[in-house]
Amino acid sequence: MVSARPEVEEAGHVFLLMRKDYRISRNVRLAWVLSRLHQVIWALPEPELVQSENELEVLSILPHGWQPDEPVQPRPYLLVPSTRVTFLARQYRFVIELDLSPSTGIVDDSTGEIIFDEVFHALSRCLVGLLRPFRIPGSDIIYRPEIFVTIQAYSSIIGLQSHQVKLGLTVGASQCVSSLQHCFPVNPEESGNIC
Repeated sequence: MVSARPEVEEAGHVFLLMRKDYRISRNVRLAWVLSRLHQVIWALPEPELVQSENELEVLSILPHGWQPDEPVQPRPYLLVPSTRVTFLARQYRFVIELDLSPSTGIVDDSTGEIIFDEVFHALSRCLVGLLRPFRIPGSDIIYRPEIFVTIQAYSSIIGLQSHQVKLGLTVGASQCVSSLQHCFPVNPEESGNIC
């Protein structure tokens, strides 16, 4: 008598966390996917993530057709070619270049605001959005990567040999959001509209 093997559901989307110590190349990421293609994978429980020494760890797996209001039960899934794979880093670096040329000193006809002011307002919303922690879909893990931001300003009327760094930020926690909002005020109704 042949026993039927239980059917394993195909993974629709997989979220992986990369190791912090060094940059993991696209080749290593592709090798991870190809080596596990048509194999069963499962998400690592959150307490084990802290102790893990692996280059890549599975944070969450969503089935095909998953909706944000649906709970996901931790169970094995089959990695198939149609599975979307998202790699998340523990650290991100951003360089933001601001155009502060004289043309930003004009009034925008549609809003009645000086474009220069709109540049800083957009920068404010962008920084708040970068710092906002979020929950990894299909899990209870709150994702708060370290963020490194360098802000440079360009102005054609100042003849400098190199771009001037206006602000360098290293952010590891969401407490900095309030201090950034003090430097760059954001209207709470607009905070959902990030860059």
